[in-house]
Amino acid sequence: MDVRIELAGVSKSFGGAVALREIDFAVNGGEVHALVGMNGAGKSTLVKILSGALVPDAGEVLIDGAGHGALTPRRARALGVSIVHQHRTLVPQLTVAENMLLGRLPRRAGAVDWRRAHAEAARALAALDVRVPTRAVAGELGPAQQTLVEIAREVATGGKVLVLDEPTASLGGADAATVHDLVRRLSSAGISIVYISHHLDEVLGLADRITVLRDGRRIVTAAGADLDLAGLVRAMTGEQISHQRPRRDRAAGETVLEIDALASGARLAELTLTVRAHEVVAVLGPAGDGQSELFDLLSGRRRPSGGRIRVAGADVAAGDVGAALAA
Repeated sequence: MDVRIELAGVSKSFGGAVALREIDFAVNGGEVHALVGMNGAGKSTLVKILSGALVPDAGEVLIDGAGHGALTPRRARALGVSIVHQHRTLVPQLTVAENMLLGRLPRRAGAVDWRRAHAEAARALAALDVRVPTRAVAGELGPAQQTLVEIAREVATGGKVLVLDEPTASLGGADAATVHDLVRRLSSAGISIVYISHHLDEVLGLADRITVLRDGRRIVTAAGADLDLAGLVRAMTGEQISHQRPRRDRAAGETVLEIDALASGARLAELTLTVRAHEVVAVLGPAGDGQSELFDLLSGRRRPSGGRIRVAGADVAAGDVGAALAA
């Protein structure tokens, strides 16, 4: 398989702080190569070197076999290296078509050819099976749609190596699955993906290969099928993890909080939950699956569409911050 982009012996320091130490990292054509590590492991520095935003102190970047000691962002993009950042870069006031063609809108007789612009944007989206209207205002799209539009824009401008930085960080389960599906289709079409994520389950499900960085060093590069969650965490932290449940010695007391069939629009449906004295109750789920709505309902900031909240056996007035505080 052809190597599309490679770092060979790359090191980078900032003053006395070493960010990367002799890193070797390669991405093959059509590969999803995940890059993982704790905060401060060196992922951001590596990505900035790939994109030309930083020049390595030692080593070189090779793209399609040609060496580049000092890439610039413009040169990297011209060579097909594109980044989709965690914080979206779409201009919220502009349409999807305007964002897709920003800086290169087609012109006719000195004016923007809007019919051609929307047609070009529609073709680029359709090529990736992204179903977003080109006349939609970007700021009114959902988070997943914005991510899909950004990816489609980078592919349309010649991206052959896409660096996806935490693309699902703010997405719920269904939206994240939509992004995963697009990543798989891009890979099947021969586009190389550098996938950065703190969600280790999605890394293990998506990646052909995984590279783990720790303290600026490459700890391991292995096929995704050869790693499990425990091994991945151990490589990231340098510590053995245990699945043994910690012992709980304290006994729970009487019921303090009762949530009965609580509902709020489409996000929260008939949630029933009890919390007893001396308990710590965790509410888990992907971002956007109802946790923030639950907080707003409990604190009185939002009125539920159904159900009730009781504290110490007494109903708490719905949608009343004062009553929630008093309880």
